[in-house]
Amino acid sequence: MCWSPLASGFLTDGFDLDSLEPQDFRRRHPYAQETRYTLLRQMRGRLQDIARDHQRSLTELAIAWVLRQLAVTGAIMGIRDEGEARAMTKALDWKLDDETIQAIKEVLASWS
Repeated sequence: MCWSPLASGFLTDGFDLDSLEPQDFRRRHPYAQETRYTLLRQMRGRLQDIARDHQRSLTELAIAWVLRQLAVTGAIMGIRDEGEARAMTKALDWKLDDETIQAIKEVLASWS
């Protein structure tokens, strides 16, 4: 099982660190610290471009990527409302093609 395939919201289209409540745990998350946050924002932008090329969201891309991993049989995601649930299930029918997989791998290679 994979926990938090959306990286606590960091891998969603609308994530904005500055709009979080001051007490939100994500402000203290390692992904929120510079220089990692700058790199994450750049990567997220590139991944959003890949998703948009397929008329999909970054959320769908992240979930489709995680679920295609051979060692993963399921993903645990936090869902706050019915709209989020619907958005997340859209990824279940997305079978990433070889070109998309390669593009994602190239983006992920910059994460060290």
